[in-house]
Amino acid sequence: MFYWPFRFRAQQSYIVPKGPSVSWAPRKKVCAYGVNVSIKAPRSSMGHPGRSRNPERNINTHRSHYEAAIARKYSWKRYSLISRWWNFNGPLFTGTLGCLSMHVSLLTLANPSPESSFFRPRAFETAIAQLMAYYFEEDLSRSGTEQDWFVPTNWEPLDRFPCIAARFDAIQNTKLGLFDRRRYCYLPLSDEHLLEVVLPTQRYPVYLSLEGEPESDVNHWVSEEPMKKLANALLDSLEIRFSAEAERQQAKALEGLSADQRKLSETFAPLKWTTA
Repeated sequence: MFYWPFRFRAQQSYIVPKGPSVSWAPRKKVCAYGVNVSIKAPRSSMGHPGRSRNPERNINTHRSHYEAAIARKYSWKRYSLISRWWNFNGPLFTGTLGCLSMHVSLLTLANPSPESSFFRPRAFETAIAQLMAYYFEEDLSRSGTEQDWFVPTNWEPLDRFPCIAARFDAIQNTKLGLFDRRRYCYLPLSDEHLLEVVLPTQRYPVYLSLEGEPESDVNHWVSEEPMKKLANALLDSLEIRFSAEAERQQAKALEGLSADQRKLSETFAPLKWTTA
């Protein structure tokens, strides 16, 4: 059954919305600093205000070509590769109930240390902690005692790539009436470059009448599972093929490290930015 994006009546029950599938989605490919990156990317939903972005076939850009620093404290810079937006619609003219987007980017430090390498697990984990602090540490309740986001949660080291990699979630604090999620995946492409894939999930407020306030518990009305399923399928489609130079950099970075030191931590507790 096709789920229409048009809304002509109020929602009255729990709904599992429908979105796109990756089964027949085309692959978007890019060669970044000699490393081949490929991921499935269905076409963006029609009428969505987000602007799709397709990658250039070869990226070997100078540091100055990156966007302005995305982190004031840590001086990170971003180069956007791929962007997509997909609506998730309910049945029988209940309209669009949520959205999943995908953003694939290259990240680098404005002033990287020549002694450091993202191929080293501890440097990689430190970089993730810095990025999450920039993205979320200032998102607090009005009292400043509650965090809006818990991140990283569901930390999962990945072993199917030619390098260290991890995926995890940033989950909003439901105690504050927040229900969004962002799924992240990171891996190093060189000593100085990280690949970031972020998949933000948003479910829209449910109104039972035009005059009333939105329902307080989105979980009671709209399923998140179809969006999580698509996010996982997109990350599962990610493929990486290293160049000889990337392999050389990785081998040099890992010299002298024991087998355990070459692995990511099995757990990564959510970061805390409040004193409560």
